[in-house]
Amino acid sequence: DEFDTYVCLDYDVPMACLVLPAYFLLLAYAGKALIGIVITGTIIGYLLDSLHVTEGALAVLWLTTLGELITLWIIVLHRMSVTWFSFFLLCNISAFLLALSTWVTLHVRFVRKDPLGGLLEALFLSLIPLPSAAIW
Repeated sequence: DEFDTYVCLDYDVPMACLVLPAYFLLLAYAGKALIGIVITGTIIGYLLDSLHVTEGALAVLWLTTLGELITLWIIVLHRMSVTWFSFFLLCNISAFLLALSTWVTLHVRFVRKDPLGGLLEALFLSLIPLPSAAIW
């Protein structure tokens, strides 16, 4: 069955309400380069997922995240002077993108069946204390 690949988590709706607006603001800040990377990664991931290559789609998710991180570091360092503020801004943006990709990874069934899936979920919820406090 094609719907057995992914799982729904108990906290998907509250997490989406918290994460997606912040992600859209990040895309608006970064501009066309980041939007192009996200659209390309989404299309390739969707094609691999429709061909039932879930591992490939998961790899594309993390490669897209890596591309987003590199692009954001270049854009922020180009637009802002190199200060402690820009450094901490980049660290927060990087942590946000890694947490978002971890959240999406937790929806893949073979990741959830692995014993490390529970550890990955606990790590994810500890990385973002405010949303996890609102969820639990």
